[in-house]
Amino acid sequence: MWQLAATTWAASHAGLCGGGHDDGGRLAPQPLPGAAGAFFNVSQPTVSRVVRSLAAVVGAAAADGMPGVTDVEQAERLLVDGTLCPTGNRAGEGRQGEGLYSGKRHRAGVNTLVVADRWGRLLDASESTRGAMHDARSFSEAGLDRILAGRDVLGDLGCGINTPLRKPPDGKLPAFAQINNRAHSQARAAVERTIALLKQWRGLSGGYRGPLARFPVTLRTVVALEKFRIYETPF
Repeated sequence: MWQLAATTWAASHAGLCGGGHDDGGRLAPQPLPGAAGAFFNVSQPTVSRVVRSLAAVVGAAAADGMPGVTDVEQAERLLVDGTLCPTGNRAGEGRQGEGLYSGKRHRAGVNTLVVADRWGRLLDASESTRGAMHDARSFSEAGLDRILAGRDVLGDLGCGINTPLRKPPDGKLPAFAQINNRAHSQARAAVERTIALLKQWRGLSGGYRGPLARFPVTLRTVVALEKFRIYETPF
């Protein structure tokens, strides 16, 4: 059975990284579970169950010893930005499918707030919230307001923490405010790169179509594997 486990883990890894076709939001692309099932003479549903059961195990193993927000010195500046992980229309899933459409991004999905250090290295991602929820509310609903309390954190206007200066009613920012906003934008560019790298994993960018109740496991696994990729490679 260990051969099946190894094969399905490889299928899961490839699927998350974007190799092949996403099989409805699960962690393996469609052709690989079918091939693994045929090779080991088991059904594809069996392969998919093994993949799902391995996801949490792989995530926990990859996360072991990886740094998080609490490992960063209190005085170190942190960066926060939100991203939408597309899920498609879930009208048929009752209450779970409600509130997913983001008017800001013009698609349905779940919000996740990503935390990085000033160099753009991934530290954590918040629990997901519904796509229709404003980033500022997601920030508190996901508990980041408590986790990041007392820290120097840069965010965009949506997060409401150390944000750029808003334009006055006449629409003209004074020169010092423009300089401030440019510096703010340059500093925050690092977390935007963090999100771009994180969403190379197909489980977050390819359109998650699995049960919404399983999405937190997918998110935790992807974050753990991405952190393992980053921190196992010396800078």
